[in-house]
This record gives sequence, C-alpha cells and structure tokens, in this order.
Amino acid sequence: EMSASLVGSEMCIRDSNYVDKGKLVIPSIFASDDKELLRLAQTMQEVGVEAIELGISCPNDNYNNINITRSMEKFRQKIHIPLYVKLNAMNLKIEMLKELEKQGVNGIVLSDSFPTMYWNGYDYVRAGMSGEVIREDVIASIKKARYQGIKCEIVGTGGIYKKEHIAAYLAAGADAVGICSCLYVNGLEYAKSLF
Repeated sequence: EMSASLVGSEMCIRDSNYVDKGKLVIPSIFASDDKELLRLAQTMQEVGVEAIELGISCPNDNYNNINITRSMEKFRQKIHIPLYVKLNAMNLKIEMLKELEKQGVNGIVLSDSFPTMYWNGYDYVRAGMSGEVIREDVIASIKKARYQGIKCEIVGTGGIYKKEHIAAYLAAGADAVGICSCLYVNGLEYAKSLF
C-alpha cells in the first residue's frame, strides 16, 4: 500500500502537467527504508519525470534503514532515468562516492543540511543547519571529491545568495547548483536574477 506522501507527490506532479508542458521536473524523494524509496522512485519514473534526487541524508528525517551503496544495484535495474543521491558534505566518505559511481549513480548533490541540536526550553532537539553557514564547508567537500577522482556530476547546494556564490561552486568542481534558502529569504524573482 502506498504512503500518503507517495500518492500526494504523484497527484501533484500529474495534476500540475509539468511533464506535459515540457518543464523539467526533478523530484527530491525520501522514505524510511530502501523498499519504499524504490517504490517511490518507480512511481516518479512512471509519471514521467526526467531525473530523481534520492534524499537520504537530511538530519531531520530517519534514514537508519537505508544503505544506498547496498541498494543502488536494485535501483539501477528498475530505474532507467538519471539518479542523483543527495548527501551530507559533513564527514563525506570518498569511498562511498566511488562505490556509488561504480554502481551507476549519475550524480551527487552536496549538501543536505548539517546535523545539529538545539535547546527548545525543555530538551535538546535534533535539527538541520543549512544556508550560508554551510557554504564554505560544502565547497571544500566538492573540491575534495574532485581531487580524489570523483567524476560523476556534482550539484552544489548550500547558501547560494549571489552570483559570486554560484561561481565559487562551479570553480570548486560542481557541474550545477541548487538553490533553496535564497528562494525562501528573497523570493523567486530574486533567485531568477542570479542566472
């Protein structure tokens, strides 16, 4: 049985007609285990998206049951569109990136939020830190990945608010950038002005 988020995502993409209008749709999907993540990816492929980002590292969600290097072979057997794995640049493991490349991942997205904790007045709460505070660490991780021989596409994300930030990501070895916080803070029109 499909989860509510899976049904909601499929309906949202189908109802919006993005795919039919020639718009590039790359959903970022996540699930609690490998089986659900694969099922969600298959549904997105059937809907007609052009690529999928597998979000497996957000510190605000529970991914304890997903081992992406172990699961990628199954994904590549069933998913025939480009797959990008979104990872956390904090403590990035080059060996894992090399294994993902061997198994056919098209690219990686660096970085998901960095894990942190904060005091809510009663207890410490697990959270994610993103935006400008992680930018320099993410750029350093991209440089490290390229220096260590990682050849797959890299999409750099984290704290992009100016054209200079995009240039820094590209100079570090990113093939593309993703923007999120800037949209929330400055709006769509400002984000469009960066390109």
